[in-house]
Order: sequence, then structure tokens, then C-alpha cells
Amino acid sequence: GFSSIRPENTCSAFDAAVEAGFDGYEFDLHTTKDGEWVVIHDDTVDKMTDGTGNVEDLTFEEIRRLKIDSGNGIENYPDLKMPTLEETLASCDGNDIIPVIEIKKCDMKYLPDLKAYLDGKSLSEKAVIISFTGEYLEAYRELDKDVQMYLLSNEFTKEDVDWCIENNFGINFNHKLLYK
Repeated sequence: GFSSIRPENTCSAFDAAVEAGFDGYEFDLHTTKDGEWVVIHDDTVDKMTDGTGNVEDLTFEEIRRLKIDSGNGIENYPDLKMPTLEETLASCDGNDIIPVIEIKKCDMKYLPDLKAYLDGKSLSEKAVIISFTGEYLEAYRELDKDVQMYLLSNEFTKEDVDWCIENNFGINFNHKLLYK
């Protein structure tokens, strides 16, 4: 989303990105204790909401009771809630927006639900799936042979490159690593 002017990973930030003319927006996905896909950067709700705890230990109902109380411009958006996958992708409807979906932490048994949702919204062809966790990428690749996927890496090793080539993944890393 457009997190420099609106709270990160909120529908407000995604709408702002669309309004500003961006080609797409990146967001972070987690699954709740009961298998709902929610959009938040951190593994915990502590930084962005008035609650505490790990996303994976909370039910969707518990998360929906939380209020986002942090982030750029929060004073202008007092009633923000943590969005679902469906709410986050609503800004893609009717717009030529590329959703860049970072799978942060999830129960892998719910990956087929993610694919089914993207297929149902005709977003699989333009979505980009990214993650620091190779196992998530491998599991999703089994579900979708054609989706664009990228390993996020804080390293740039030959092993990472070979693994990405073998699995038809791109790799995204900090450009400063090229100087090492």
C-alpha cells in the first residue's frame, strides 16, 4: 500500500496507492488460528493495534475486535480494522492493479484457499507471490505452476540462485549484496 501516507497494510493505504496511480501494491499475509487470511506485516498485532498476541494464536473474531492505532496518518483514520485478503484485493476490482502478496506466516494447509480465492477473482494471472520462506513458495508452486513467484532473501548465495532456477522462482534481494 501507500504506507508513507496511510497506515501500512490497511485498505486505506491500498486505496491511496490506486488513487495515486501505482501499478500495484504489496501486502503481507498471515493466517489466524481458525484459518482466515489477514493482512498485517508483523507476526504479532502489538505494533499496529490496541491488542497483543501472535496472529496465529488469535481467531479471526478476536482480530476483528482490534483497532489499528498506529501508522502514518492514523489520526485521519480512527476506525481502521485489520483487513482480510478479500478486503485487500477489493481495490484490484475494476482497476489494473498487480497484487504483490507476501506470505509472511501461515498454516500451509490454507494455501489452497489462497489459490482458490485468486482464481475466483481472476487474479492468478497477474498476482505475484513472494516470501522469505522457501517452503511456502514450494508448496504454492505445487498448486500453481504459472504464477510469478519470488524468493525474498537477505543473502545472495549460489545455492539460493540454483534453488530459484530449479523451482522457477525469481529472487529479490538488497542490491547492496552485489557489492560483497
